[in-house]
Amino acid sequence: MTRKKDRLVRNMAAIFTVSLAFIIATTTAPALGDTEEPRFPFKGAKMVYNVEGTSTLGYLLGTLTYTVEEVAESSYTVKISSEGNIDKLPNLVNQEVRELDNSSPLFFSGLIKDSNHVDERVLEIGERQIKVNKYHLETEKEFGREKITTSVAEEVKIPLIVKYSYGDRFQLTIELDKTNVKYLQ
Repeated sequence: MTRKKDRLVRNMAAIFTVSLAFIIATTTAPALGDTEEPRFPFKGAKMVYNVEGTSTLGYLLGTLTYTVEEVAESSYTVKISSEGNIDKLPNLVNQEVRELDNSSPLFFSGLIKDSNHVDERVLEIGERQIKVNKYHLETEKEFGREKITTSVAEEVKIPLIVKYSYGDRFQLTIELDKTNVKYLQ
């Protein structure tokens, strides 16, 4: 009888130990979507955007690549490179290296500061939900209305898509194609 009690106590202890380990593992595991990756901006972060549109200069097609080269306490440095014929757009690619405030979006930071927040949506990637803010700026210019709309992932301040138009002279879409920022993958 004592052997049966000893075996029963050992089995119960084993079940308790396994159950406790399971409870600890499931309650202390990182939430879905959490990663060990540093938060943006981080050195080596890379975003590749497809750029396509029309202008008085003709059809525009290419890519813009933003690579974070340095990160300081309050700012980060981004190297910008382009491929295709979008180098005709000096305002878009006029600087090879830019220094940005850590709280500023990757690009079009002035737009977000000066524009209206018009929408907030949740983008689902796998089982994760990413909050995306949409901003719009519209002004009257010499050749018509200039309209810029951008959707920015709130958590990382990275634009996902930018649509730009200037009257009937200029239409441009800039869309995130590839990134190594795991939050957006």
